Amino acid sequence: MVRSMRFIFKFKISVFFIFILCLSSPASAQEILIGAILPLTGSLSNIGNMEKQAIEMAVDEANRSLLDKGRRLKVSFIDTKGDPAPALQSLKEFIENESPTIITGGVSSSVTWAVGEFLNKNKIPFLVSTASADRITQEGWQYLLRLCPTTNQKKRFFIKFLKEVYPIKRVAIIHERSTYGYYWMKKALKIFLKMGLKVIANENYLPGRTDFEEILTKIKDRSPDLVYLISHLKEGSNLIIQSKDMGINPPVFLLKDDGTMISPEFFNMTSFSSDFISIYTPWAPCLPYPGAQDFFDRFFDRFERFPDYHGAQAYASIQVIADAFLRMVEVSKEQILE
Repeated sequence: MVRSMRFIFKFKISVFFIFILCLSSPASAQEILIGAILPLTGSLSNIGNMEKQAIEMAVDEANRSLLDKGRRLKVSFIDTKGDPAPALQSLKEFIENESPTIITGGVSSSVTWAVGEFLNKNKIPFLVSTASADRITQEGWQYLLRLCPTTNQKKRFFIKFLKEVYPIKRVAIIHERSTYGYYWMKKALKIFLKMGLKVIANENYLPGRTDFEEILTKIKDRSPDLVYLISHLKEGSNLIIQSKDMGINPPVFLLKDDGTMISPEFFNMTSFSSDFISIYTPWAPCLPYPGAQDFFDRFFDRFERFPDYHGAQAYASIQVIADAFLRMVEVSKEQILE
């Protein structure tokens, strides 16, 4: 009899705890759907998949706080392929079948423009994480918000750096012979000329090149105050090492960050040579922002790759969204804008 009573008592206690756990489980929380538009395939897929990983990590962390308020974020990813037409079609299909409270993402500015106009017409909030074209936020679209700096803001920071770091007069540019290289070369060249700087060299190379002696000899003979390098990891690190070996030590050696230049891999590859360069980047883990280095470390621990500013922007977009939902009395698209 005593044994039976103990069994019944233990059974009731177990049922009671199971009942409590069910009440507080994620299944009973109010689910908030976020759509994330990213280039998961195509030429921008490396960026898109990094942002996807950062968003997944941020959502997991945000839900720990939101569950206490009876809410839970769920994210669905829409592949833009880096192209406005398929991006808009995929987004329309997603919205027809689902009911997202907010959209985030946006890497390519052309894609972001196309979907931004559509989302604004349909009164769906859109927090842009990465696309920087100025016109995106110049149309007065009420439902479009932006987290990252605009192209014009980046340009002002770039000019400010050039004016303050050293009295630069003579500039040499080295860039990759590709769409990426020519795009950023033209942007920089326009700024240099507008500032009245003399561009004494504008050299390019094919991707995959390993020997840069010919190019660097031309640069060395012209003694620039600034060498501006637009490159990727392997070629960029080779250029830095060979510049040092050839005794090229301009007052300013500036690198355009492609997302790999702030990684430990780059500094390991350049070794002792990296102490005389500057890197132009929107974000780095060494910045004195709370959580910057912690995010960098945790991202690497989870995904075994180093995040760049794209990952940081995507992660921050979910932080902003989660904070809004934490403070809302009732979840609504209108309250997001407030």
